[in-house]
Amino acid sequence: MQILQAPKRYPQADLPPVFPNGWYPVLESRELKVKQVKRVDVLGLELVAFRTEDGVAHLFDAYCPHLGAHLGAMGRVVDGCIECPFHGWRFDAKDGVCTHVPYAAKVPDFVRAKKWTSVELMGNVFLWYHADNEEPSWTIEDVPQVTSGSLKPWKRYEETLSCHIRDLAENESDLTHFSYFHGPNVLISPEEFANNAGTSAWGTFFTHVWTAKWSTDEHRCCVDINAKIRVLGRYPLFLYNVTYLRLQGPALLVVRSETAFGNQLTVCAVTPLGPFRIRVVHTIYYEPGANLLFRFLAGIIYCKSVSTSEQEGGRDLADSLQSLLKCIQEHIFVIDTAENVRCPKFCSA
Repeated sequence: MQILQAPKRYPQADLPPVFPNGWYPVLESRELKVKQVKRVDVLGLELVAFRTEDGVAHLFDAYCPHLGAHLGAMGRVVDGCIECPFHGWRFDAKDGVCTHVPYAAKVPDFVRAKKWTSVELMGNVFLWYHADNEEPSWTIEDVPQVTSGSLKPWKRYEETLSCHIRDLAENESDLTHFSYFHGPNVLISPEEFANNAGTSAWGTFFTHVWTAKWSTDEHRCCVDINAKIRVLGRYPLFLYNVTYLRLQGPALLVVRSETAFGNQLTVCAVTPLGPFRIRVVHTIYYEPGANLLFRFLAGIIYCKSVSTSEQEGGRDLADSLQSLLKCIQEHIFVIDTAENVRCPKFCSA
């Protein structure tokens, strides 16, 4: 796992709400075991996540409605309920209703812990957030191969950024940014780009040419990008990339890339930890038909793309190259012959 830090900066005037209405990934599924209770502080909220015996994840307000004890401080899961560590009051995971008080003959069933609407998909627990407490007006479109586990994660990157969540969405559809910043050789260092904007011989050895088209609906933006890679000014037919970006609401981006070497799927989960403090987790999956050389090279390129310093990028690059050499020594660069799993295209072009 790689954690990257970006310096804090952002203008404060004339900004839209820092927490737009929508679904937010607040916790990765792997972080929450059965009967585990975990503190979650996101979106200016103090919450607890817990997983009941049936494997279902739940999100509650952190504080017990009895006397305000924090349920994440030694709270536990008992018989489908979360139990407060201070007085043993239990609240049903389904609706937050109090079901048990150990020292009382009559249970005050009018007392409820606040339960938040949540759903678990694509390796994340999502929270529905609305400034006016309205019920969900749309649902997340799933990628069943990821949710079911038939596609296994290959690489994970985590970044913490100082920005408005809107900036991330706008960046994904900024084709002029792609052409200028991501056009030159992706393996050049930040110092070289700062010196010559990628116009050196090494910077132009590999170049990318981008074309795109967009479509939108009420809560989703679709961007289909065709990327060709030029080597020494020519277009090798086998170096192409067709990418489908599907932004659902303010905080979930699913990217599917088709290449001659195999197909890659990336789930980008965006979590506002606070105003202008955003956690971004990229999880990369490969379909079984993708050969291992492509996986390693794509991993190297991706780590360079998301790194915010040469030191961090170089370290990850060295690790990837070391793994690559090991695989070459073991002669395992073969194409996986397992049945290809096709991921859906999330909306029409």
